Amino acid sequence: AKLLDETAAKAGDTGGAGGGTLVDTKARLAARVRDALGPDEVTKAVDAYLAKYGRPPEEFDFLGPMLQHRNADRVSEAMVAISALLDTGLKPRRPRAIAALLRTIEEVGDDPHLRQQAHELWRRVG
Repeated sequence: AKLLDETAAKAGDTGGAGGGTLVDTKARLAARVRDALGPDEVTKAVDAYLAKYGRPPEEFDFLGPMLQHRNADRVSEAMVAISALLDTGLKPRRPRAIAALLRTIEEVGDDPHLRQQAHELWRRVG
């Protein structure tokens, strides 16, 4: 099954303007978020994903980078979603990466509410 998924993804990549299935497109947009470097790239990738699908996937690998979004509401949304995942008992694969982003928000963020939210979540992740 994995080979079929990889083959479908490759076919979608070489396909042209509307190629690819819903899963391929969703996975590719989510991968852009995971692979984005810095707040500008993250913001563009997250916005593209949310424009198409409305809400972020419940995955730490997507929500962690989303903490770098330029919009404070999106950052707060990511923190709420991360907290909800932690409530279910799930743990991130890279807790230190998420903790570092939360710590940065706590230490240099402009919004006092976000700073407090980041502090509380950082204690749970770190």
